[in-house]
Amino acid sequence: MTTEKYKVGDKVQYRPLRGTDTFSEGIITEVITKPQENSSGKVMGGASREHPSYVIENCHTKKATAYESEVIEGRID
Repeated sequence: MTTEKYKVGDKVQYRPLRGTDTFSEGIITEVITKPQENSSGKVMGGASREHPSYVIENCHTKKATAYESEVIEGRID
């Protein structure tokens, strides 16, 4: 069973930098439910079905980055 709170296509408000009051808006483009390898073959992240990570494409910069659910404040319209 997964505890996904968000799904691909959701527009969310999130904190791109932990410990700051800065918010960004983005679209979830991928839900990650297991550790993945980066381009050099190194295993990155601790994502699991119980604690998924989310790839968010920033609405302003169009850059996509994986984030843990703790930095996502919630869905927005």
